[in-house]
Amino acid sequence: MACVTEISGLGLVMFSAKCDLKFTLAQQGLLGSAGFLGIATSSHLMGFLADTWGRVRSLRMMLFISLCLSIISVMSVNFAMLFTFRFLTGCFISGGQACVFTLVGEFHSSKTRVKHVALVSIFLSAGFIYFPALAIGILPLNIDYYIGVVHFLPWRLLMFCNTFPSMIALMGVFWLPETPKYLLGQGKHSECVEVLRKVYSINTGKPKSTYPCDIITLKDKGSGLNCTSFTKERVFQTFNMSLITFVINLIAQGTFMYFPIIINNLVTHVKESLTVCQAFAVVDSANANMTLEEICADPDSMNIKQYEYLAYIGCLFMVIYVFMSLVIDYTGKKLLLIGWLALGGICSISLHWIHNLILVLLFMTITVAIANCIGIMSATALEFYPTNINAMGVSFVMMVGRIGAVVGTNIVGPLLFSYCDALFFAYGAVIGVICIFAYFLPKSGSK
Repeated sequence: MACVTEISGLGLVMFSAKCDLKFTLAQQGLLGSAGFLGIATSSHLMGFLADTWGRVRSLRMMLFISLCLSIISVMSVNFAMLFTFRFLTGCFISGGQACVFTLVGEFHSSKTRVKHVALVSIFLSAGFIYFPALAIGILPLNIDYYIGVVHFLPWRLLMFCNTFPSMIALMGVFWLPETPKYLLGQGKHSECVEVLRKVYSINTGKPKSTYPCDIITLKDKGSGLNCTSFTKERVFQTFNMSLITFVINLIAQGTFMYFPIIINNLVTHVKESLTVCQAFAVVDSANANMTLEEICADPDSMNIKQYEYLAYIGCLFMVIYVFMSLVIDYTGKKLLLIGWLALGGICSISLHWIHNLILVLLFMTITVAIANCIGIMSATALEFYPTNINAMGVSFVMMVGRIGAVVGTNIVGPLLFSYCDALFFAYGAVIGVICIFAYFLPKSGSK
């Protein structure tokens, strides 16, 4: 949840920040991709640290530094400063998601691992509820004063409140023990048994001394960090998982960053029953001869109603996550992934003909909700890579995915205004291609 609010939250205040700091549409795309670019830059390093320093120790460091950087970014006085600190925040929050999935996965057996990784993914959707809900209460506030050279407006307060999930997560991480599987892989047998005793005591309510095992050995010791252990099969599957994750993030994150603009355009012209692309054409035509100051002064340009719709969409995301976590044991990861991707592709193409506001928002949500498949991809990568390179493997796949988000946030905006219909048809076609690639993903438990 902290990862989502830190990386995606800025997109929801982009209009207010643009009016304050006076940046262009191109700079808006760069700023929206800053966090993803930071993640893409540092993910592999953070995965290496998680595999060498430990999952929990690395997670504590990453959360603390990213929290400090995020708070500093709130006081940015220009585009360059805001971009730099959002980029650095992304660099250190990058290990959060991969570390958490690895952490959860290593506390569960192969029978329960996928389901619980999917359940943890529900908190990703909680971020999409938390931030719009805050925006509804904070953005209309009459806050307008200076702290030194910083013009403090509601969007800055909103960005500061956006760090609360990171604060809570940081406090919670200090309570977590290191994973038994990691400790065992490091040869720390007694510490491993002690952690298992603690977990056993919490789960059963019985004293630690009644834990029925004193000695544990690692059956699969891995093959070390060497080139010969990275087989052709592993190279192909790494490429396959990375490609699918890249495309999912490009479409989902690239489109979601412009969701407030999309919703605002549709709500503003709701009586005209326009399609998504028709609404963009109308707004683009209306704004063609207006300056940034005139656009910012227009009362219709900042409709708080859009955040209410975003909160509803976040609730729908959560329902989808819960549904996926409940059915994944019955359908299997691969079938669920292909099915949901196919549904997203169909909805994307269908947007060309839909005029009803509620249906447009529903089909847009389902299209963007292919992001929910990232949890499935994380679980797939988690099962595929052995313990000694697990966090690095998962981080690499997530890193390529974030590169997709960087590409998406920079190309989707201009394409929405220039080639909107073609963009959504292209979404459907590309999703169809990665459905074929998804068929060749590794089977559960294959390492």
